[in-house]
Amino acid sequence: VIISSNSQGGVSGIGGPQLSTPRYQHTCTALPDGTVLVLGGLNQQANGMKEILQDAWIYQPVPTDD
Repeated sequence: VIISSNSQGGVSGIGGPQLSTPRYQHTCTALPDGTVLVLGGLNQQANGMKEILQDAWIYQPVPTDD
């Protein structure tokens, strides 16, 4: 789910495509053109093992009517 800041300084989900692999402890960097760079992270496997992700994704946030 793509996250957007709101006028009160908080964040909220605005929908959008899911990453192909669920993850946590990843980084997200807002780029000057409005896209978001998502790097790496960890994926919790069903057997309890953690997979270190080494991928990168660029997302174009969904436009809002704020």
